[in-house]
Amino acid sequence: MDNFYKKFCFFLAIFLSWGTYQVYAQQNLFNIPSATITPKKGFFYQHQLNIYEASNFASKHHLVYGLGRNWEVGLNIVNIGITPRRQGTWFPTNTTNNAEPMGPMAMLTAQKQFDFGHHWQLNIGTQIGSNIFTGDLGSRHIGSFSYAMASYKTNKHWHFMAGPYVSDETFMGKGSNVGMVAGVEIPLNEKWIFMGDFVSGNTKNSVSVIGFTYNVTKKFQICLGGLVPNPNSKEKYGVVAEINLFNF
Repeated sequence: MDNFYKKFCFFLAIFLSWGTYQVYAQQNLFNIPSATITPKKGFFYQHQLNIYEASNFASKHHLVYGLGRNWEVGLNIVNIGITPRRQGTWFPTNTTNNAEPMGPMAMLTAQKQFDFGHHWQLNIGTQIGSNIFTGDLGSRHIGSFSYAMASYKTNKHWHFMAGPYVSDETFMGKGSNVGMVAGVEIPLNEKWIFMGDFVSGNTKNSVSVIGFTYNVTKKFQICLGGLVPNPNSKEKYGVVAEINLFNF
């Protein structure tokens, strides 16, 4: 692991030495919402796959629609477990174990951005929904994740964001459900973006992800990062892969 981080920092230094350019930002980071609002009448879609080992994966889907006036709404399908080598089912559900997040979950989302000059913004948003794929209404649990995030964008389009969040055991799993989120997007050239985010706490979703985004076209991105769980988190080390489609 030490050699991995040494190589990572070395290649990061090389990328940063190339300078920065104006590139197309995305509407979601790896695990937290971005401070970039989807344009009016535009759509943003993200598919994320977390790879822990050959028999353990997790998946997320995000679909967002821009309403205009710095508003966006959407639908998230999260906490999708994939266990192809486990006896019984490829797609396990959790309706009883509050040490783990309930899942899968369908979440309605909404976010509003307030602009304070050219560099500063404040984003306030929420996700709320229930676990799905269970016919027993007694096994349904309502969960939410709400946040307020201040962001700062430099003249070189470096984007920094941070703020508090409040959630619950249904969405996050057992542990600290109040904390901080933070993220960074740094364009390296016209194609590459350095990207990272952080969710504080000690729950299943309390992790950091550091990686890169590659702009395949103006409306299509691929992302790859390393997942590092917080101390005492219930999560494992892994790799995160994403595809993003936006402004379609």
